[in-house]
Amino acid sequence: MDQLDNVYDKIKELLNGDTSGINIVEESIDVDLQFEYLEFSKNDRKEVSEDEIETLAKHLLDDTVGNEEKKQILVDLAGTENVNAFRAIESYTKDAVQELSDWSKMAYRESKMHVESSLLETNQVVISSGLGGKAGKLRYFIVFRLNGGKIFSELQQNIITRETNFYLTEKDGEVEEVFFYENFTAITAIIPLDVSLRNVFSTIANECNSYGNFLKEEFLITNVKKMTGQEIKSHFNNNIEEN
Repeated sequence: MDQLDNVYDKIKELLNGDTSGINIVEESIDVDLQFEYLEFSKNDRKEVSEDEIETLAKHLLDDTVGNEEKKQILVDLAGTENVNAFRAIESYTKDAVQELSDWSKMAYRESKMHVESSLLETNQVVISSGLGGKAGKLRYFIVFRLNGGKIFSELQQNIITRETNFYLTEKDGEVEEVFFYENFTAITAIIPLDVSLRNVFSTIANECNSYGNFLKEEFLITNVKKMTGQEIKSHFNNNIEEN
């Protein structure tokens, strides 16, 4: 079983089998910023009383208030179950300055989770990744490599595109992009949480290889970011050196 399968099972257990409490952040937000937000909310959050919420909401819309203070306000408001705090964050997020756009989105998602948990009296879980998601599914970046040769033939490109679309559609997934760079192909796809990534992409690779064994067995899957051609080359070169 994949590590992702284990995580999904743990989330289902936490939610007593009710996966409707799973909320996926659709926006693509830098992973380092996400960690910064989580650490900030864990170590520097201040409790906010109901009487303070209106004042803090006004500070968010005040151009004379600095970005660092607004980061603190957003984290503080997001930690409450108060609907007015959520509305304040929601209002600010729509017109947030560029420097605080992703930070406010993180606060919005956290605040929404707390409010919904309180109102619905059910556990809520927010799943966020660097590539975001869509319609309750996560976005992934997948790389296959050519097994010999310097460039994919047109036939090989068609086979990869066809088989990837077929097997991901079968799993209620969606292929967004397929790019071919020299001796590797990069795929961006939306995939449901309960799909075993290792199994489905192993199947795709095996089906492609039934037409001539032109893909290497190992492949790359990440939901942190879309990698550049040079980053992909460096990744595989480093793996070869380590092995």
